[in-house]
Amino acid sequence: MNKQKRGFDPLSDKQRTNAIEHIQTFFKKNHDMDMGLIAAEEILDFHLQLLGRPLFEKGVMDAKKLLTDRIELLNIDLDLLTDK
Repeated sequence: MNKQKRGFDPLSDKQRTNAIEHIQTFFKKNHDMDMGLIAAEEILDFHLQLLGRPLFEKGVMDAKKLLTDRIELLNIDLDLLTDK
C-alpha cells in the first residue's frame, strides 16, 4: 500500500486499511468482483476527494449550531440569576 499521505485523506493508516478491505468485500459480495488493492484505493481516494470537504464543513456547521444554542441557554441562565 502507498504510504504517502494525501492532503484530502483524514484517515489513519488503520482506518484506511479497514476502508479498503470493506470496499473489496463490498464489490466481492454485491458484484462478484475481485477488486485489487490499487483499484480499491482509487475508489476510496475518489470518495474522500468528492465527499471529504462537504462532510467536514457539515460537521463544523453542526458543532457551531450546537455551541451557539448552548451559549444562548447559558446567557438565559445568567440573565435569570441577575433579574430580581
